[in-house]
Amino acid sequence: MVEVFKQDLRERDRFVRGLVRWVGFPYCTVDFEALPRFAGHTHYSLRRMVSFARTGLISFSKAPLKVAVLLGFSVSALSLLYGLYAIFAYLFFRAVIPGWASTVLVGTFLGGCQLLFLGLIGEYIATIFDEVKARPLYIVATLRSATGAARRVPAPGEPP
Repeated sequence: MVEVFKQDLRERDRFVRGLVRWVGFPYCTVDFEALPRFAGHTHYSLRRMVSFARTGLISFSKAPLKVAVLLGFSVSALSLLYGLYAIFAYLFFRAVIPGWASTVLVGTFLGGCQLLFLGLIGEYIATIFDEVKARPLYIVATLRSATGAARRVPAPGEPP
């Protein structure tokens, strides 16, 4: 696994906890109870913990971008429904404040469209980000010939 990390995963901002699982080697967990700290306190500040969480979210998830797209679409759709309601209320009940409906409609519709398109652009950028990381598609540990004999795969730069 160390060789894969050194040679194949050349990312600079690594989220090691996620990459260990992503690599796909067999793993196990070891349960233990941590003893109370003998002296002092942790130097891992809230700011560093938030940065750690951000790295994990950005490295392995496009979910926030998908939420932005859905939220933008929802806001735009709801603003159009509000526009239909405002027209209905004006035609049948004459119960509208002049200028209110058009101002709210334009503001919410354009805000929803902006959020929708920012989410879509973000998904394109996330795809580019995945390509730039250049993670290998497969990690091969051994090769088997047609006769069934296995041989170790040499590391890059190592003679076969």
